[in-house]
Amino acid sequence: MSERNHAVSGNGTAPPMFKNPGKIMEIMSSRLTSGLAYQRGVSESRVKWLISHWMDELLEPVMVSKRDGKFNIIDGQNRVLAIRRMHDGADWPIVCLVFEGLTYEDEANLCYLCDLNKKRMTLGQSLNALLQSGRNPHITDIDDQIQQAGFIWMLDKYVEGPYRINVTREIIKSYHTLGHKSFRRMLDLLKATWDGDSKSLCAMMISGMTLFLKTYETQVSDDTFIQRMKNRAPRQIISLAQADFSTNRNSVRCSRILVEFYNKGVRRGKKLNPNLLLC
Repeated sequence: MSERNHAVSGNGTAPPMFKNPGKIMEIMSSRLTSGLAYQRGVSESRVKWLISHWMDELLEPVMVSKRDGKFNIIDGQNRVLAIRRMHDGADWPIVCLVFEGLTYEDEANLCYLCDLNKKRMTLGQSLNALLQSGRNPHITDIDDQIQQAGFIWMLDKYVEGPYRINVTREIIKSYHTLGHKSFRRMLDLLKATWDGDSKSLCAMMISGMTLFLKTYETQVSDDTFIQRMKNRAPRQIISLAQADFSTNRNSVRCSRILVEFYNKGVRRGKKLNPNLLLC
């Protein structure tokens, strides 16, 4: 068995395995590639700060993976752009720490570990790198369920619009609260009821739907829910929920409105008990 080396992680998390240790090399800036799905976007403010505070003595090597003849930047996109700008776009040699033998998934995982250690990514950007690495089955399953339900999970950037979910923490919390099957049920109900309305996919609605289904899972008829809620705009539900000052828990405030609308027109014996939300 060939000897293998580890990339160092500051959090004790198991790093990706690769065939050869990193090697310090000078690589021309034109040969360094970025724009892969696991990478966070370049920060214009960070690039400007680097240029104005540049010190060669403190410059760390850019972390690079050599794969399929390309040098993919794992860590250091802002530094590379700053160097290019300082030399008016001219091709320039850049000191890099180059790894060979990494797969795309290894690169994504190493990017995730680097930024986790340095705490530079947003939660969404961090999870996007983790998703691209394929190392976390729960994150992969969440994204799969979201896609199969007809939505897009916007992890790396915020893009408002129909069918786009820009919520991160509440989605993960919902998945772990409801489990795989009920989480998918929630997504299907959201789509069938409000047809991708962006307001139906906000944090308050996700948390409210999660508590609603967790509390009344076996009592709720999906057809009845869709029928009762379809003409209730998510914006109206949110507005009514925000007017409830009896609690600061958004999930409870939103769920109460869902229960109220669900119960309208339902026979007395089949009405949902709103007091269960306080249990």
